[in-house]
Amino acid sequence: MDQQNRTRVDFNSSDSAPGMDLYDEGGNIQATLNISKNGPRLLFVDEHGEVRAGLSLGKDGPGLFLWDKDRSTAALAIYSLGPALCLTDKQGQTRAMVALAAQEPMVRLCDERGRAKWSAP
Repeated sequence: MDQQNRTRVDFNSSDSAPGMDLYDEGGNIQATLNISKNGPRLLFVDEHGEVRAGLSLGKDGPGLFLWDKDRSTAALAIYSLGPALCLTDKQGQTRAMVALAAQEPMVRLCDERGRAKWSAP
């Protein structure tokens, strides 16, 4: 509680994801930190209660995830084969990817069904 008796931090715990939520002066959640079965993550929430950015640390490595208002995503992460930048549409379909897979660069552009339209190499 702050000096005006408003909840600003809420600690929560479950068997699968202990965490902490941070609130602004108006009582709106702004960020949440939790530890899931996949690892720790920090999520940032906009004024509409939508998650818009996140940082995570999974078994393969760290990731930065950004969502627009329509839920399209930009993700910069370390995956099992190496680092990648993935762009998805609002249906969650990967539309573009730039990656370093097994130390070899790769670029792929996909259609709305996720099928490669162009790739190199």
